[in-house]
Amino acid sequence: MLDETVQRWRSFAAKIRARADELHALGWAETRRLQAQAGSVNDNAAYLFWSGVAGQIDSLRDKLNATFDKNVVTEFECRVGTYRSSWGRYDFDGPAEALLHQLRRECFDLDAYLLDRRSANPSDAHAAEDAEQAYEQILQEHERSRDRFSCRNCGAQLEVGRVFCLAIYVDCGYCQSKNTFQPSDAACGLPAVAEKLAEGRVSAWRARWETAAAAVPAWSAENSGRWHERKAEEVARYVDYINAKYDVIDGIVPELKMQNDLVRRSRIDEMRKAAPA
Repeated sequence: MLDETVQRWRSFAAKIRARADELHALGWAETRRLQAQAGSVNDNAAYLFWSGVAGQIDSLRDKLNATFDKNVVTEFECRVGTYRSSWGRYDFDGPAEALLHQLRRECFDLDAYLLDRRSANPSDAHAAEDAEQAYEQILQEHERSRDRFSCRNCGAQLEVGRVFCLAIYVDCGYCQSKNTFQPSDAACGLPAVAEKLAEGRVSAWRARWETAAAAVPAWSAENSGRWHERKAEEVARYVDYINAKYDVIDGIVPELKMQNDLVRRSRIDEMRKAAPA
């Protein structure tokens, strides 16, 4: 009885996804071209163009959800639903309810996918590329400076194995004296680079969190259970994102791990407070 409804819905959903992918691919390429042409990630033309693309994808999301309510939910109610006037809702038998739940899940997953498409900002990708380039330059500079670092007491060449953003003491293996290795100005700025670098490397984790956050409904007494469920999912995805981000940062500037752990825990605690049990 509902086979035709299900087939029409899935065909429509596939077209919505294909159109969103097309908008994203063409929009991404053109936005990056405008950014390169302007030489600045803050160029207004690139920003306005991508905002237009995001708006078109948002329109697809609106159309998706409106069509589901009108052409799927209404069809189920008319064909197999039993209206309970005292409760103000429709009831379905087991198989019909399971099928509607499955289709609703498909709609939700596709809506989350569309949100991910419109939230992936080319400017963020450009900034991540800039951070990767800055990090590579710092590494290259370190390779040059470490070869010129020698003991001030006996003149023996000393080795500094990795980049440090803070001054460190290096013991001389020959005369046992302590020598101060002072990082370059660029290396001193490594914490800021690490922050941007981490954001680029964990963008997928951030997108999952933002998708979960967008799915949290406005709280009301009627949907309190659903609100808590969605909020718990948002918190879980946020914790994943923050942990992934600071794991990357710790790998780049391990000497700041103690301070970064405080920030890590603080951000997670603040999010958890916003989701009461």
